[in-house]
Amino acid sequence: MNLPVLKPQITLNSHFRPYGISVIDKIGDLIYKKNQIIMSSRYQLPKTMLAKGKRVFIRKPNIKDEQEFIKKQKQSKKFHHPWIINNTKKTSYEAYLRRLELNNEGFFLCSKKDGAIIGVININEIVLGSLKSGYLGYYIFEPYSRQGFMKEGMHLVINYAFKKLKLHRLEANIQPQNNESIQLVKHCGLKKEGFSPRYLKIAGRWCDHERWAVLKEDYFLENHK
Repeated sequence: MNLPVLKPQITLNSHFRPYGISVIDKIGDLIYKKNQIIMSSRYQLPKTMLAKGKRVFIRKPNIKDEQEFIKKQKQSKKFHHPWIINNTKKTSYEAYLRRLELNNEGFFLCSKKDGAIIGVININEIVLGSLKSGYLGYYIFEPYSRQGFMKEGMHLVINYAFKKLKLHRLEANIQPQNNESIQLVKHCGLKKEGFSPRYLKIAGRWCDHERWAVLKEDYFLENHK
């Protein structure tokens, strides 16, 4: 007598998932979590950003920047000598912020990668009215030098000065021996206008300076060729 062959029945419920799908799901979960970690760790550009380039952005300084600013001033003291006298005290930074409330504009050049302060660009002694002019002052902190950051930041500030501040002329006075600074302004469109003997007193000594400047219409004409 032949008995019927009974085929095993498998019932799937809502809690059962075949092994292959389970592994795929787990891999997918791991990839998703990894991407979430990467996304959350990326630096978010601040709302206070005024303009941005490929690697840097500019924003206004504030009191929260005090510790980072002073720390980097101290680290760059030898690097800046003899061109700049560093502000390494809390009172100096506070005085700097107060000057920005007058006829001066200050900009921190920051990394788009992590928001670190790379350098400083100021437009000092702004005169509006019929002149619409200001004086450029700038420096980069040592770890970021000779990498093109200041050139990128300078273009952002010049654009901001001409478009947002409605200035017509920017001037930079540079000691003749400071070749790197001269090359920077050349690349940013400034032209040499003249020479000023014993123009500024730096570290107790009157120093000669070259006078470089750029006009709004010349800058935009040159940069739209």
